[in-house]
Amino acid sequence: MERNIQVVYVTLKKLRITHFSAAEQVLGISILLNDGKDRELNWNSRIAEPKLMAAKLLSELMAREEGEHTDFDGESLTNSPVVLLHEQASTEAALVDFFQTLYSKACRIKNATKSDGYLSMVADIRRTELVL
Repeated sequence: MERNIQVVYVTLKKLRITHFSAAEQVLGISILLNDGKDRELNWNSRIAEPKLMAAKLLSELMAREEGEHTDFDGESLTNSPVVLLHEQASTEAALVDFFQTLYSKACRIKNATKSDGYLSMVADIRRTELVL
């Protein structure tokens, strides 16, 4: 059986915060991407070390895209794609910077000793976005 290798190029376009829980240190992120079609995905994660968060996001995104573009004929996989991230190095660096910003803002909220400005700090996190 002859198989064609399908290559799927994924381009991240924008990430924006849709939810933030200061008590649980959890973020909800809307991800706009293009893999041949424009799509919007939602991703939830605990706030952690920025490099770890970026790696986790990319790993889950690539696995999801691979599953999305894999064909199954009822008996076996007929087409398993190779998923590549467009401009991977610069995208990874931008994600790490984005998550570092969120991590710093979340730490400021967590370590605040006064309630003054709490709502504005939470709103500041919710306004944070990354456009690639």
